[in-house]
Amino acid sequence: MIKKFFLLLALSGSLLSLPILVSADTAPDFTLSEADGNEVSLADYKGRPLILHFWATWCPYCKKLQPGLQRLSDVFED
Repeated sequence: MIKKFFLLLALSGSLLSLPILVSADTAPDFTLSEADGNEVSLADYKGRPLILHFWATWCPYCKKLQPGLQRLSDVFED
């Protein structure tokens, strides 16, 4: 059911010509606080690849996606 929803969401986005990927050049700058209190700004990553993953603890899809994102982070940490 969830896979069908996300497939439909992706298809509807492309059918409506909505961008699925957004360039950091078009995103407004923002700053967030990490759990340890450090502040991180989108501008800190300008010119570097960045994946923003907004997730929720109750979301089963988010829980399935997290290990893959962690592997990507480990491989491309530098």
